[in-house]
Amino acid sequence: MCIRDSSGTLPNWLTSFTRLGITKIDETRISGTISRSLVQLTGLLNLRLSSSRLSGTLPAGITSLTSLYGLNLIKSKLSGQLPKSLAALGGLTEINLGNNRFSGTIPDVSGLPWLKILQLPTNKLSGTISRTCLAPQLLTIINFADNNDLSGTIPEPYISLQHLTELRLANTSLSGFIPAGVMTLTKLTILRLYNNSLSGKLQSLIWKLSSLAQLHISENRISGYLPTELNSLTLLIELQVSNTPLSGTLPRGIKDFNTLNTFEAGGNSLSGTVPNFTKLVRLAKLNLNENDISGTLPSHLANATVLKRLFIHQTKLSGTLPKGVLGIASLEQLAAGKCRFSGTIPPMTASPSLSDVFLQNNRFSGELPQVSIRVDNLWLHANRISGTLPSALLDLSMLKGFGVHENRISGIIPASIWRLTALKALSVAHNSLSGTLPSSIVSLTLLELLSAQGNMLSGTIFDAPSSIQTLTLSGNRKISGTVPASLLGSTTLRALLLNSMSLSGTLPRHNINSTSKSTLETLSVARNFMDGTTDALGNLKALQTLILSGNYFSCDVVELDSALSLGSGKFFEPVVNALIAIGTTLKVNGQPNVFKSLVNVGYSNIVLAFAGNPQLTTHASMLPPRDAGRLRRQDEIQQGQRGVFPGYTSLLQLAFVTIPFFVAVHTAVVLFAVSSRFGLSVSAVKSYFFPQQVCGHMNVHIQLYRSLNRTMLRLLVLGLCFVLLNALSPGVFDSGCTDPLLRTSIAPIKAGVAYQWTWVVLSSLMMAVAIYLFYLLGSSDQDARARSVHRCLCNTMPQSARAIKQWQQGVQRSKRLLPYPIRITLFVLLHIPVLLLASLPAFGYVLAQNVPAGSGFGYTVLGNSMVIAIVKTGFNSLVVPKAAAVLSKFKHGVQGAVSATSEQVTAIYKTEVEIILVLEASTVLLAPMVSVFLLDESCLRFYLSFSDDLRVLLEAWDIAQTGASAYRTQFCSRRLVTEFSYVWLSILLLSTFIAPAIRLVSAFPQVKRFKEACETRIAAVRGQPKTSEQQTLKNVQRLQKSLAGAYNTLLMILVFGTLLPPLCLLLPLWGWLNLCSLEWETSCDNWSFGEQLAQHILMQPPNRLFQGLTLFGGWSISAFVFLDLEFGLGPSLFFMVASVIQVCAACWLHRRAHCRRHVEITTELMFERKVASSARQHREQAATDSMIDPGPSLASEKDNHWELE
Repeated sequence: MCIRDSSGTLPNWLTSFTRLGITKIDETRISGTISRSLVQLTGLLNLRLSSSRLSGTLPAGITSLTSLYGLNLIKSKLSGQLPKSLAALGGLTEINLGNNRFSGTIPDVSGLPWLKILQLPTNKLSGTISRTCLAPQLLTIINFADNNDLSGTIPEPYISLQHLTELRLANTSLSGFIPAGVMTLTKLTILRLYNNSLSGKLQSLIWKLSSLAQLHISENRISGYLPTELNSLTLLIELQVSNTPLSGTLPRGIKDFNTLNTFEAGGNSLSGTVPNFTKLVRLAKLNLNENDISGTLPSHLANATVLKRLFIHQTKLSGTLPKGVLGIASLEQLAAGKCRFSGTIPPMTASPSLSDVFLQNNRFSGELPQVSIRVDNLWLHANRISGTLPSALLDLSMLKGFGVHENRISGIIPASIWRLTALKALSVAHNSLSGTLPSSIVSLTLLELLSAQGNMLSGTIFDAPSSIQTLTLSGNRKISGTVPASLLGSTTLRALLLNSMSLSGTLPRHNINSTSKSTLETLSVARNFMDGTTDALGNLKALQTLILSGNYFSCDVVELDSALSLGSGKFFEPVVNALIAIGTTLKVNGQPNVFKSLVNVGYSNIVLAFAGNPQLTTHASMLPPRDAGRLRRQDEIQQGQRGVFPGYTSLLQLAFVTIPFFVAVHTAVVLFAVSSRFGLSVSAVKSYFFPQQVCGHMNVHIQLYRSLNRTMLRLLVLGLCFVLLNALSPGVFDSGCTDPLLRTSIAPIKAGVAYQWTWVVLSSLMMAVAIYLFYLLGSSDQDARARSVHRCLCNTMPQSARAIKQWQQGVQRSKRLLPYPIRITLFVLLHIPVLLLASLPAFGYVLAQNVPAGSGFGYTVLGNSMVIAIVKTGFNSLVVPKAAAVLSKFKHGVQGAVSATSEQVTAIYKTEVEIILVLEASTVLLAPMVSVFLLDESCLRFYLSFSDDLRVLLEAWDIAQTGASAYRTQFCSRRLVTEFSYVWLSILLLSTFIAPAIRLVSAFPQVKRFKEACETRIAAVRGQPKTSEQQTLKNVQRLQKSLAGAYNTLLMILVFGTLLPPLCLLLPLWGWLNLCSLEWETSCDNWSFGEQLAQHILMQPPNRLFQGLTLFGGWSISAFVFLDLEFGLGPSLFFMVASVIQVCAACWLHRRAHCRRHVEITTELMFERKVASSARQHREQAATDSMIDPGPSLASEKDNHWELE
């Protein structure tokens, strides 16, 4: 009885045919279970229920069918264990239970002497293969393939299976050696043992099996080489030895296999050249993939006229591709990628059946080849192909995969690309394509991968095709516009990469709601010009990886709790993932998996959401894996929501902590100082802040602040103008929640034409005010006056001469002076380590804004602006003066304790104060600019060198550019201001409130006595008695440091005031409070004659250096702003002309001041005589009053009547 093409369940009426001999039910849709009543058919001879939908188990009573000789139940859904009582059916000749779901072990068949066919493939059998399974000596077919849980070894048959023709044990977990008994199976035609863990030597295995037609031992651990005895297998049709550790060369005897149809030896270590295949006229498949075969591809391979598949992928073959090989009419698949082929690719139109062409990762040049219109896959990426995309490409209506990325193709993407209706993958990345991205791509309804990054495409982004899964357009800097709402709301899109483009606008909110079914897992829009809030991300529930860095996003970061997988698991690069998936599909379809070698390394998933977005309240660089519900609240980055304050932490810290604390400290110190002298009253406080006259003498430091009176008011007015200009100009952050302080700076401004002209005019006026200030500071010749006083005292006052010699300790000409050029060169080079050390806080601060959060406690500390300000101030106070003293003496070649000339004394101490100014200026002026420009995310991005994990990750995204390739306009200057604005303000506040307070505290009698006691004790311990001259030198060094700090603060305001106008607004307060503290200090202390003398001789204002640094810094900042914010040609030329005029004015003022100094120098001798006469009168009067101690020093003399004019 035979039943075909029926459905339903197994008919019950079958049991009524008790004498039924054969039941054959093939290729039906019969379902249900095998009825137990079927076993009542005791006369049944052959039971065949193949290709059905039967389920359940095999009835245990089947053993009652004692007449049964054939049992065939293949391709059903039967499960359970096989009955162990099958041996009771002694007449069975065939057992075929393959393609089911049977489990358990293989039953004992030793009691079935007539068994010829034993097939149990594609089940879930486990255990081992026992010898009883091979006991029937009439077995011709043994098939246990595709049972992955079968393990153990292949048993040695104890009865020779001389009738065995097929042994199929592939796709199991067998191990060990192939038994020697296999060599006796002389009738064996098919031996399939692939995809196991078998081992042994290939050359000693199966070469005596002369009847062998199919030998499949791929995917094992069989080593050795292909022996020359291979030619003894004259009937061999298929030889598959791929992915075993075979070595050696291809045997020459293989050319005599005129019956060979398939030869697969890929994935080995075979070497040598491709042998002569002239006689292999039946060869249909040749696979030599992933070997060390070298040489050229022989042209005689074209004789294989039936060749369908030629796989030579990832070998060392070189030369050109023979035209004859590519002209084989039967050729269907060609895989020759990752070789060393060169030249042009021959036309492939002579192969009408050609469907798959893989020639990637070679050295091909020329233009794209002509191919058959039936091509399904054409992958030519990573070559040197040039030219344009040919119009013939549009005729490939069956094309599914097209990859030409990493070539030199130019031109445009044809607008009629919609004709490729079967296209699923399009990869044209990293070429020189230009023009607009055709909107007709939307019509490609099957397109899943579109990779076009790294070109010069322009235009706007279109709505995504309905089936798109991966879309990458990164690196096309001419693509502008906004992100379409359909992309974020797509139900198929999984990865969207739009990095390093010119996108603007906000993240779209259309189609993003609480019921959204968006499948987007990876979103990266880094390094664009997008602004607004991040609210649109709130309901992207499938989101896993998010990168929004380098934009203008602002306001509070949206809650991301609904994205339960965000920041967890592993990140895999989307394009590589897509290519690997394509390779897997190719393998399933029997095509070569040419993307097998691609390895998508998994990284800890990240949320690089906030780096380079200065107005986001959470500045996160990278978050480690954590629960999504706590993701935002546990953000550990330095400038985010942390500590006491929500929102703009730096602003709130400044407003509610820094300023109140500094004002309170300054006020407390002033009140204590006033009350300790006059008692606490309004008049006493008023006398401090508004002194009626100068008490004591006026030193260089006080002269500086007094000369700034009108200049500070002018700068205040210019600062107000800048504030109004910035506040009234439109900004790039249009969300309405910009940091109020930064809103007054240049950072958030859209620099339109009107703004550019106004800014340039105001900047020119500020530089003009600075030049006039230079004239005021340099109008008096302090150097000449100091030398005059020094010579006068040394020549006319022996006691003063001895005192001056004491002040000059450490000043002696070295006995072994280096030549002057060498000494100056070393002097300059020795500045470098000190400058680097002085710049470390700025570099650390920038790194702390960019490296991953949680990278260490040091980054957390360095990420606070007040910490950096304190570190800079401390370094300038403790380290810089000592380094300056050493460098100054080295420059002038002096040491020891011998007196020096007047010129040497003044030169040494003037050099010292200049060095202090240079080193301090580098920490405030040079270090911020260099550190931001080199390290920041928005500039050259060398911070990635300090974060290897982040760098490797971004390389996978193709956004790890550093250096010139990473630079973008409109960002770097903004980042300089946003990152360092609070640092500059903190430094200015320290100099405004804390520095005067420290100066007043140091002048307290109690503090002075305590310091003197400590210094005396330390000197006693060292065995060096303290002298008043040493104390005088320390005071001079303190005054030098204070003077250089004042110049440094003024330099910072003049250079960066155009970028951050609040600096100019604080300038009058800074000058006023410091002048009050200095005048109080000079009026409340009894300065000794030596201290007064030292202040005039040894304190030299670095006016010329200050002028040079200010001009250089101001022009450098202006040029940087012009380039970065893309100022127009007109404003730039105006500034250049104004700068030339300013230089001319500065030279004229310098000449005028020089003439005034010349008049003063002509009266120098008169001044010396006056000082000498006054000194003699003072000595005579002091001797009369018995006030002079004839000791060697004048530093102990206290005389407030001495004023050196």
